[in-house]
Amino acid sequence: MKAAGMIYLFDWGNTLMKDDPDATGPMYLWEKVALCYNARPMLETLSRRHDLYLASNARDSDETDIRKALKRVGIDIYIKGIFCFKRLGVLKPSAEFFNAVVAELCCLPGDILMVGDDPVNDVRWALDNGAQAVLYDPKGIYGDTGYNRICDLMELCK
Repeated sequence: MKAAGMIYLFDWGNTLMKDDPDATGPMYLWEKVALCYNARPMLETLSRRHDLYLASNARDSDETDIRKALKRVGIDIYIKGIFCFKRLGVLKPSAEFFNAVVAELCCLPGDILMVGDDPVNDVRWALDNGAQAVLYDPKGIYGDTGYNRICDLMELCK
């Protein structure tokens, strides 16, 4: 899964930071924010050799809001850039969202490895657009989907 110079594109909610279904508004304003298990050591390790970005469908947060949430849990320093609905005006799994990512990063689709917890909006979306993808499934709820699947984010570092 890991290759030299790979661009990692991470989903935000329930991939890097835990989503709270009861919280409303931008995440950085939530009373409690938390990282997903092993997010920080994984990001620290990968950032030594790869560029790390975030792709989010969050509708309540723009790039500044997302950056503030990342900073609250100490992972903002690892994320080079943020692609979000408020900036792009489109959502994953649209081709327009993916094309905007590729254009801004000046890369080929195959240079991207998308990591996310949603088989459709993260994994299928990336694969359909020529990228690589890994399904983050810490609770093992998806079983054998045929996708590359990890249960622990540190598996990305192997």
